[in-house]
Amino acid sequence: MGNEDMQFEDYEDLEPYFDRCDDPSEVWDGKTSKRIQRKQYAGWLLDLADWKVFVTLTFRDQLYVDPAIRLFKLLVLGLNRDLFGKNYFRITGESYFSYVLALEHQLRGDVHFHFLADRPLNFKLIHEFWNERAGFAKTEIIKNRSAAIQYVVKYVVKNATIDTYKSEWKGEPLVYPEWWDSKLDLGMNDLADGDE
Repeated sequence: MGNEDMQFEDYEDLEPYFDRCDDPSEVWDGKTSKRIQRKQYAGWLLDLADWKVFVTLTFRDQLYVDPAIRLFKLLVLGLNRDLFGKNYFRITGESYFSYVLALEHQLRGDVHFHFLADRPLNFKLIHEFWNERAGFAKTEIIKNRSAAIQYVVKYVVKNATIDTYKSEWKGEPLVYPEWWDSKLDLGMNDLADGDE
C-alpha cells in the first residue's frame, strides 16, 4: 500500500471525531490527529532522502525563531563553502546535502534545533561555528534511520515547524577532505560503534 492510500485511510479515521465536536481545532490538536500526522511526516521524510547524519543545535541565549533559522542557514552556507569554496552554488546549487530542520522549544523556553542530513558533514566545522556564534552542537552518525526520523517528526508535529531542502546534486567532491566519511557516503550507516 502506498503513502497516498495510507493517508486517505488515516484521515478517514478522524471523521467520527469531527462529527462529535463543535470546534475542528479540538480534533487537530488531539492525540489521534498527532499520531496520524507523525505517521505521515515519517513516511514522507523516509522517502525524501537517505538520512545519514543527526545534529542537535542548542542556543546559549534565548533567540526568536527567525534569527535562529538565519543562523542555521549561515551554517549550511559555511558547510558548502568549506567543501567547494565561495562559488559553491555553481557546483551544487543551494547545498550539496539535503536536510530537514525541526524546531523544539525547551522547558526553559529557548529554541533548540534537530536536523538530519543525507551526506557527510564537517563535524569539526559545525562545532566550531555553532560554539562561537550560538551555543553548542551535538553531531552523530545515524545508526537507526527510522528512530532518527521519528525523533525529528515528534518536534515537527509538536511545534508545527519544519524546514526542508532536497539537494539535486549527485556528485562527489573532487578532493575528499579528511572529514569526509566514506562509510557514510557508501550508505553503510548501520555500523557498530566499534567500527567507526
